[in-house]
Formats: sequence, structure tokens, C-alpha cells
Amino acid sequence: MWTVRRPTSSLPPRMSELSRSSRSTLSRNTRSTCLRIQGRFEPELSIARPMFGVVELPVRVSIPTCIGCGSMHEFAACEGICRERKLELVSGRDYDELVTAATVTRTRIQALRPIVAELAQAAPRPTDWSVLYASMRTQTLVALKAVGPSAREATGAASSTETTVVWRCPDCGGLEETQPCIGVCIWRPLDWVELGAFESERVRALREVELEQRLFGLLTRFARVRPRDGAWQRNWRAFQAQARLLLGQ
Repeated sequence: MWTVRRPTSSLPPRMSELSRSSRSTLSRNTRSTCLRIQGRFEPELSIARPMFGVVELPVRVSIPTCIGCGSMHEFAACEGICRERKLELVSGRDYDELVTAATVTRTRIQALRPIVAELAQAAPRPTDWSVLYASMRTQTLVALKAVGPSAREATGAASSTETTVVWRCPDCGGLEETQPCIGVCIWRPLDWVELGAFESERVRALREVELEQRLFGLLTRFARVRPRDGAWQRNWRAFQAQARLLLGQ
């Protein structure tokens, strides 16, 4: 009677089942790429290639991410031991919302700044106060109507956001962040942005939001105030001083 033995599988265990040291050992000897097998990513093994220099992480990167537990993996291989470094990322969606809000704010500044600059630089003759004031007031009302009310979305988008910490090797570019599995593994490529890039854009956006609000507030007060007879010059000088202070003149 013949006995048939099933061949022993030579495939390695899943990456999630290995310890961090075991994964580093596997990375030294193999080059791994991600394959989807029954809804999970499995490493495909091939001969490792030498890595030279440092793999720079772009400002924006797409990483396979489990939408169930939040685990992230980008498999690569090192010529030696991976030098894992902590990396903080921000959701690409939050970054896009920030950039969109900042763009809207800059458009509003471009529309309001010339009006404030004209108010700051105008030098009317003593007999032209009321005429110039009325003309500038009409011009200001048109500009305010065109830009609409000050948007609150810009301030909300420029607030701090939730960050995700991953461990990345600068030599091979591999990274991972393992979370406890909740039993549903659904992997999708998600966009992430470096926290440093997000913070730089956020600081710039906050400065521009503050400037836009000050421009809008000054012009709103100017448009709503109608001086009493004999007070045209005094009101003009007061608003002109505020405009010059706002523009740093």
C-alpha cells in the first residue's frame, strides 16, 4: 500500500504573524511585494537587490491601508538591517481641505487688499472729503458684495488634525504600522501627507486667514459708517491710519 505524503509548504507565515525582529530578518534576505490573496496582503519573495543611498519620502504618498483596523504596510528590502524611524503622517483628505480653504482665502485677500491700499494712499484736497469718501464707500460695498461674507471654513480647516505614526526605513522606503485586527481586512490605497508639510501649510494659512479677517473687518466698518456733516475729514483720517497700520505702512 502506497503512502502519499503531502509536500510541506515552503511559504513563509503572514507578515502580521511575525515579530518585528523576524520581519527585519526576512527583509534582509528577501525582497517583498504585496499581493492580494483572499482579501489579505501576502509577501511575494524574490532575490534581494542592493539598496544605495536614502529613499526620500515624497510630501504626498499612497500607502496600502486597512480601512477596518488602520494597519499600513509598504514592503521593501534592505541591504542589511532596516533603520526604522518614526514618521508622522496626516490624512491626504485633511491636507486637501486645508489647501482648498487657503486658496479661497488668498483669492479674497487679492480682492480686498487693493481697496485697503487705495484707502491708505489717497491724499484728497481739503474740499474733496465728502466726495472722495462717498466714492470710496461705494467701491468698498461692491468689493464686499463680490467676495461675500468671511468664510469660517478656512479657520476650521487650518486647525490641528489627527496624526498617524508609522515606522519607516529611510534606506529601502519600507514602512508599517500594525493595529489589532478586528476581523475585517479591507485594504485600499490611501493618500497621506507628511506632518511637516501639513504644519507648514497650516501656519501659512492661519496668517492669511488673520489678514483676510482684518481686511474684511476694516472695509466692513468703513462701508457701514456715514460720517456726520463736518466729520468727513476726521473719519477719513481715522480709517486711513488703520489701513496704513494693517498694511505695515
